[in-house]
Amino acid sequence: MIESSALIGALLSIVHPEMYHAAMQALSRLADHPELVKEGTDVLEVLGHWSSPFSGYSLISNRHTPFHRDNSARPEWYDLLATFGDYTNGVLEFPGLGLTLDYPPGSLVALCGKVIQHSVPKVNGNRVCIAHYMKHKVHERLRVPSAGWMTVGSYS
Repeated sequence: MIESSALIGALLSIVHPEMYHAAMQALSRLADHPELVKEGTDVLEVLGHWSSPFSGYSLISNRHTPFHRDNSARPEWYDLLATFGDYTNGVLEFPGLGLTLDYPPGSLVALCGKVIQHSVPKVNGNRVCIAHYMKHKVHERLRVPSAGWMTVGSYS
């Protein structure tokens, strides 16, 4: 998981560099000031193994994911979905955008999950999705400035 999480972080550094840097700043601040969280000494041990800029994960296994928006992030932040398994007919639907994307095993998708409603219908076979996300309350508690909307200017 360490290498996979590091690769996910590398992808975030490309698709939303400001968000990546804010996340890394939050991790650094947490390491320097573990007293800012309830179980700070336990967090220090976890940080020794944590290789992802994201502060949360959800594991979705073999289920239809109904249309929804994600609530714990800021609107301008990306969630990153990584899907695995042995399945066919995988699609990721965005009804508000009028889009349906192929979503085969090995897909990585970055999206503003709080803003864009999305769904994954039932597939044929076994599908696992790891949804990577950040909780805005973590950044607030650590007093880390929030990343804004991704723009082309972020690459200059």
